Amino acid sequence: MPFPVVPIAPGVPPLIREPGVAAPAPPDLMDRDETVGFGAGLRPQWGLYLGGRAVITADTVTAFDYKGEEVVADFPLERGSFQSYDKVDRPYEARVQFVAGGTQAAREALLLSVAAALPTLDLYNVVTPEVVYVNANMVRYDYRRTTTNGVGMIVVDVMVQEVRVQGATTVRDSASPSGADPLQGGNVQPTAPTGNQNSAATAAT
Repeated sequence: MPFPVVPIAPGVPPLIREPGVAAPAPPDLMDRDETVGFGAGLRPQWGLYLGGRAVITADTVTAFDYKGEEVVADFPLERGSFQSYDKVDRPYEARVQFVAGGTQAAREALLLSVAAALPTLDLYNVVTPEVVYVNANMVRYDYRRTTTNGVGMIVVDVMVQEVRVQGATTVRDSASPSGADPLQGGNVQPTAPTGNQNSAATAAT
């Protein structure tokens, strides 16, 4: 007589089919948030770095988005037509999703490190195993927690944007004194005029 089909589920005891054959183990039930992501438990290869140091304190990174865009510029002509004349490279944008869980201290460290990085003007490196995107500044972050998601684990999305760094142009040795660059020598303190200066001022009047 064949055995009946008995599902492996909570509340159903495991049945031994034949002597000497161990009963199947019950399935593992997820009773807590799991921390699984890019490089979990390995050397960090994802995230925001400044001077080779990770800026955000997190257990792992679970998502990464990148947006690069170049816009074709155009101008209107007669009869509703347009003419394209240039292509503009816009600053890139990226989103890095950081995760921390397990302990309250780990979650606090994530939120504090993200909040500390937002108001700064530092330029970070967005590190991935294949490409490192440089000169990125953090512009926004957000996270959401509910009674069913985020109780023991926090997921924070950090948005960064590229900052174009341009060097200053300095012009020296101009042909006319009026064309020379103005120089800032600091605040000038008033001093008493010398005898020669008094004599020259009296003669001028």
